[in-house]
Amino acid sequence: MGRGSARRLAALRAHLAADASIEPGDLFGGAGFLDRLGDDFKAPAPAEQKLTSRGELKQRIEALGLEENVRQLDEEGWTLVVGERALGAELAARLRARIMEVAQPQLQKKRRSGLRFAQVGSLPYHGRVFEEACQNESHMALLEYLCGGLFTIWQYLASVRGIGTQGLPAHNDLGNGFREPFPHYPEMSTSIFVTDEFEEGAGGT
Repeated sequence: MGRGSARRLAALRAHLAADASIEPGDLFGGAGFLDRLGDDFKAPAPAEQKLTSRGELKQRIEALGLEENVRQLDEEGWTLVVGERALGAELAARLRARIMEVAQPQLQKKRRSGLRFAQVGSLPYHGRVFEEACQNESHMALLEYLCGGLFTIWQYLASVRGIGTQGLPAHNDLGNGFREPFPHYPEMSTSIFVTDEFEEGAGGT
């Protein structure tokens, strides 16, 4: 993060602390740098670390039935987890319902284009269901496999694509600070929880 960004973030946090009427989500309402939830992360002292060994992680992956997903990540760089190994029907339904609740202010907003869409950031501030989804066992195991045991949330967003909108163009999620040449191991990973059926011909995620 650049010095200017750091100063702006510090100022916003001071403003939040000074005005109890402002909800944290009011300052994190989009897909910008302010949604870097990992900024406050402090790695535990070595004596406090209880990191999973690679052998233990391998056993967890096998117990969860994720061996094929790991192989696909290694060979293709992406994978798809479905059914109960993903969120499960009950959690997925609650997640979708809460996303639609927190997205309503943006979905009801009148825009010059006439289109209705929403993107809400800092989801852990908006309800426990977002913590449950993020900490799903399969999700946690695959992220630990990719990024190690001390990974943090950088952005956690909900997107609702309105009728008539085309969604985001093809893009790269790597932010500032990730420079080529990239290492052979992943420095970050993007996860997507799909709570609606994809329409044929609607494109990628």
